[in-house]
Amino acid sequence: MNVLPTQKKLQLISSLIEGNSVRSAERMTGVHRDTICRLLVEVGHNCGALLDSQLQGLTCHKVQQMRRFTRLTGAFLKKLENLKAACALHFAHYNFCRVHSSSRLTPAMAAGVAGQIWPLSELLS
Repeated sequence: MNVLPTQKKLQLISSLIEGNSVRSAERMTGVHRDTICRLLVEVGHNCGALLDSQLQGLTCHKVQQMRRFTRLTGAFLKKLENLKAACALHFAHYNFCRVHSSSRLTPAMAAGVAGQIWPLSELLS
């Protein structure tokens, strides 16, 4: 379990969501990359459980590719567990926290799954 302050965790998770690599997050925050990866896996597991429990029985008309898979370099993680965690974090943030400019809602709100925009801190717990 990470003993980083909550504000530092939010800074790291936000950095990863914005597409920064683990090593660039390490340089920006001074937190060791192994600690960042452990935090990513911890939060990714939480996000995976959230997605499994909340997103059921939905009819999806359009599925969008995440940024991690559109780049030619720097878009990989060495461990499958880390990649799964990064994907779960991305999808949870995209669906519950990110307001889309065209609808002014999150996809989860538009689908009737969530009633409000979730702060990023909700993904930590």
